[in-house]
Formats: sequence, C-alpha cells, structure tokens
Amino acid sequence: MKNRDITVALRYHQATKHSEIGVRTSAHYLDWENRPYPFKIYEGLPSTPLPRDFQRPQADALSSVGGVKQDAEGARFGVKELAGLLFFSAGLTRRFRHGGEIHYMRAASATGALYPIELYVVSGGVEGLRAGVYHFDPLDFSLVQLRAGDYRAELAGMSDETVSSAPATVVFSSFAWKNAWKYQARSYRHWFWDGGVIAANLLAVSASMGLDARVVRKRRFS
Repeated sequence: MKNRDITVALRYHQATKHSEIGVRTSAHYLDWENRPYPFKIYEGLPSTPLPRDFQRPQADALSSVGGVKQDAEGARFGVKELAGLLFFSAGLTRRFRHGGEIHYMRAASATGALYPIELYVVSGGVEGLRAGVYHFDPLDFSLVQLRAGDYRAELAGMSDETVSSAPATVVFSSFAWKNAWKYQARSYRHWFWDGGVIAANLLAVSASMGLDARVVRKRRFS
C-alpha cells in the first residue's frame, strides 16, 4: 500500500528551508579533519576490473536525453556495454591536484562534490559477468562482488516483476552521512537531486545504445 499522507514530508520540507536568520545564526561549520572520503571501499572482497574500451555514445544528445531509443538491431548487453553505462552515469572522468589535495570529478555532478549516491549491480544475464550482486567502484573502475548467484527474483519481489528477467539492474543507495556532513538535515533533499542526475545520465546513455531501460521504485509494504 502506498503512503499517500504527505503531512510529515511537508513539515520536514518547511522545517529545513533556509532563511536569512537561520543561515546567520547557525553554529554549523565544516570539520575538514572529519571530511568524508570520496569513495566507498569494500575491503577483502573479490573485484572484477571493467573493460575500458567501451563505445562512446554516438547518438544525438537531445534525443537521448529525451529518451528516444536509437535503432540498434540485435543490440547485445555484455560487460562492455555495462561498463559504458556505469562510466557515463557515475564514472570518474577527471582527477586533478589543487592546494595539495587530489580532487575527483565524475560523469554526473553532485551537490558539494560529495557524491553520496552509490551504485550496485544485480546481474543475472550479462555476457561476460557472473551472476551476482556487485558494488560499482569508480576509483578502480571495477565491480566488487558482494554476493554470488542470481538475486534478480529477490530484487523483483521488492520492486517490480520485470526486474527478474532484466539482464541487470542498477540499484541506487545513498551514503547519508557524506552529504549530511555539509548539509545536515537538508541532505535528504540532495539525495534525490544527485540520484536524479545519475538516473538521467543512465537513461540517456541507454537510449543512445538502443537498450531498454526504465526506472522502478522499491515497493512499499503496509
């Protein structure tokens, strides 16, 4: 059952709005000694490097952003195509040194350059990739295996039946504290802004590759 009572959400929205007085009187400051690390790292787990010779999108940008799927007869979906989707959605596109620190830029922008959105891949039919649950590591451009086996049916039970037959599903989650370190209670808004940009990239690149892609939500339970 969907929760259609938005009273709490509206109260939260109003309570976390900026005001001139609120900004001037806030005691919050950025604790640079406690700044979040830019990447989520899983240690001691098997990692699969992703191929870097994936195809760059060739389709018209406006058509792709509009979701116009390009003709791609017999379009295959293997690990190379998956690598392209992940790179152009949330991949590491640039790194540079400034003020003694290394800064990282990704394919999708994020508020405060904190990048709280993490991508996971639940695969079962991707050519060249074993079925499993993986975390996308943009720093090493690899997939870190969290679970071995086909978990598409379990994911479909929490979202949408079509997931069970999809070769792969990219799951978004938010590393909440990475954004709250700077934006505090307002970080909840930023998760959806940042996640929306990545989703837009993912859908546009899928359209340019002639792939079927859709957004599904986690199912709510009463």
